[in-house]
Parts: sequence; C-alpha cells; structure tokens
Amino acid sequence: MADEKYPIRAERLEDVIKAAAGKDVDHIALLTPRHVVPAGIVESLRKIYGPEGVVDAQELYYRVKYEKSEIEMRLIADACVIGDAMLLRCSRSSARDV
Repeated sequence: MADEKYPIRAERLEDVIKAAAGKDVDHIALLTPRHVVPAGIVESLRKIYGPEGVVDAQELYYRVKYEKSEIEMRLIADACVIGDAMLLRCSRSSARDV
C-alpha cells in the first residue's frame, strides 16, 4: 500500500482479508478507533467495500469486550490471589533485607 517500492511481493488488501475471513466479504468492521487506523487504510477499505461497507463497530466491540463469563471471572480472581501473594512475599523479603 505504500508508495515506495519494496523488494517483496506484496499481497492485495482484499486478498489478505479474504484469506483471513476464509471467504469473500462485502463489508468490514473497524474495531479500533478511527484516529488510530491510518487514513490510507480506511480509504483503501472504502474503495474496496464502498463507504457503507466500512462499519465503525468500535463501541459495540468495547461493550462486548468487557463482558466476562463466570469462568473468566473466577480465573481473574485466581490470578489476583496469585499476584497478591507474590507482592506480599516480595514486600516481606524486601523488608528483611533493609
């Protein structure tokens, strides 16, 4: 996509997306804030899929991303217990060394 000539065989963006999706697609969702995605990539996507085919799904993604199942919540709690125990042990070791 860059203007420079690179000594590589580049793939077309739509071919990469098709390979990742496992099929042809007629639209694509942006999950990253638009100001983070390079404007050239957004423009290329609009040329490939049309303006209506590039969907801003950032808000939906963020809502779903933070929903956790009961198992995930238990794993997070277990990780916190382990982290707390390690910090306590390190702080006790540091206190003895002083």
